Amino acid sequence: MPVDDQSRTRWIAMHIYPCEGEVRRWLRQRSGGQYDAWQAVFGPVGADGYPQPIFDKVTGAIDSTVAEYWREHFDLSYIIQRDWSVLAPKLVGKIHIYVGNGDNYYSTDSVYFAQQRLESLQPAYEGSVTYGDRAEHCWNGDPTLPKRLLASALQHPVSAHHPATHRRHRPTWR
Repeated sequence: MPVDDQSRTRWIAMHIYPCEGEVRRWLRQRSGGQYDAWQAVFGPVGADGYPQPIFDKVTGAIDSTVAEYWREHFDLSYIIQRDWSVLAPKLVGKIHIYVGNGDNYYSTDSVYFAQQRLESLQPAYEGSVTYGDRAEHCWNGDPTLPKRLLASALQHPVSAHHPATHRRHRPTWR
């Protein structure tokens, strides 16, 4: 969640208003839209058996109990900081984050916060955070390879490039 007034205003404009379509389509967080998907994946199950929403899509009121659940189970920078004494031997030098500063979901703001947390860790995390100038959501970290080119490369099925002998010996591989 945003931590200052400017970020909060941008977050509301970007996230609350688009929820109107999800509210009109379905009740109980089942629209199939982005926000309902996040709540179904990350949120706890409510008393009615449906995902418990983190915020009210009409009023914007945040359910602090659900927000705390998300933080404890899915906030990676929080979990890394909380469990660093155990994770450090496994993760030092292995954390590398790439984010476009033109991200349409304002993920950049969360990455700034995660970077502060990571840089406060002892022992040092020895990783990197790279911001792509004007780069979009899902930026891959390579300024010479825009997302559209990466998507084009991924359209070719992996199986077409897999050794024929492997397919013969493992016919179920796909």
